Amino acid sequence: MDKNDPFYEETRVKLLDLKEISGCRYLYSMAPVEGTVWRFIIDGSAPPEDAENFSPLGLEEDTADYDDVFAMVWDTKKAGYSRIEYLEPYGWILSIYAPIWNSAGQAVGIVGCDFGAEDLLETIKTNILGQVIVVLISTALGLVLVILFLEMIFSRFTRINSTLDKTLEEITAGEEDLRRWIKVQRKETETKELFYFFNNTMNKIRTLVLSTQKQAMNVFDTGAKPVSGKKR
Repeated sequence: MDKNDPFYEETRVKLLDLKEISGCRYLYSMAPVEGTVWRFIIDGSAPPEDAENFSPLGLEEDTADYDDVFAMVWDTKKAGYSRIEYLEPYGWILSIYAPIWNSAGQAVGIVGCDFGAEDLLETIKTNILGQVIVVLISTALGLVLVILFLEMIFSRFTRINSTLDKTLEEITAGEEDLRRWIKVQRKETETKELFYFFNNTMNKIRTLVLSTQKQAMNVFDTGAKPVSGKKR
């Protein structure tokens, strides 16, 4: 806790260099005091003369308002990062924390690194917007394809229904000779089985009618012949 210690100044300068190289906004180390109160040890966020951004050795701060990850890193002794959050007056911040170990293997503090997240946030928004646009376009194309597919299917069934209705209407009105066939298109694999079934049915009906007519003629011919025998 002596800012005149050569180790303090040497480490502060190195932290400041790392801060400039990494492009982060703040780089600092802290040690626990009591409860949620911690004190700054070595701050590499700015030169000491920058009173607005530099935290001097021993300055205490209540970390209760810090991201929950800060306390989690201290409890678990494992590095972690915070959510992107807006902190007044710093703006959008993403913080990374890691425990500091002494030579005896004991956790004695935390090093924190805060990055300005405005650019990252804009990148995320742009990516999300792009994904939303892709989803909307894909959905629209999918709906168009579904509509075209349904229109194709229903148009064919409409033709089938119209053809069957016309044929059955003519049969019912007695204007059909039962020899009519529905032409089957080779490419219409969806409907050809239905047409084949209808044509086979009509063929069976025609065969049955012809057979009935033949039997009726035989009965008529039999009844028209004179019967030999004695008169009463």
